Amino acid sequence: MGSLRRFQILAVLFGLLPATGYASTITFSNATSISIPDFGTATTYPSSITVTGMDLVLDLSVSLIDFSHSIVNDVGVLLVGPSGIAQVVFDGGTDSGIVNANLTFADGGALWPGSGSVSSGTFQPRSYFPDDDFPAPAPAVPGVNPTTIGAKSFSVFDGSNPNGVWSLYVVDFASEGGTGTIAGGWSLTITDTPTSTVPEPSTLLLLSGFAALGLRRRLAPR
Repeated sequence: MGSLRRFQILAVLFGLLPATGYASTITFSNATSISIPDFGTATTYPSSITVTGMDLVLDLSVSLIDFSHSIVNDVGVLLVGPSGIAQVVFDGGTDSGIVNANLTFADGGALWPGSGSVSSGTFQPRSYFPDDDFPAPAPAVPGVNPTTIGAKSFSVFDGSNPNGVWSLYVVDFASEGGTGTIAGGWSLTITDTPTSTVPEPSTLLLLSGFAALGLRRRLAPR
């Protein structure tokens, strides 16, 4: 064990440093294109991302890269975490089409529109349909599947362990001739809780000086 690591542990034990550090934000991606048929589950269903090396979830967002569909209102998207927690990303929306849009869904985003045009941007997760049932292997989660109408929140994932496989389920729920793709795949951005000690370098140098002073005193002749 290195000397700096020893000072870090001793500082925490004696209350000179907090037992918390800095939150980290990391984006994990799956760039494989997702094809959305007319009335059916997407290919691949689900699309997955494996997360490693993170502490507990503090915040997260989901991005759909290069999303196109001729009837946005037909589409539903569900996010499921490694522990089985699930939340709607969006379900339904405007009857208009969308072309090559980069969509991020995050708490505090703009209203996901139920009418008119829609383009690239950051939106609050939302469902416009209470009865859509994402087919298996998507989990049946009370209050989510079937969904309820209105704004959704990714805070349901807060405090959960993000490490493992995250699944994105994409469905076209209507037989209206609408098809689409998420050509660039999707990404998941996670901010975790600061659970590991990360002392400032200046603090470590100060502690090192104290330790060296103590060592000299022990070695001094009496």
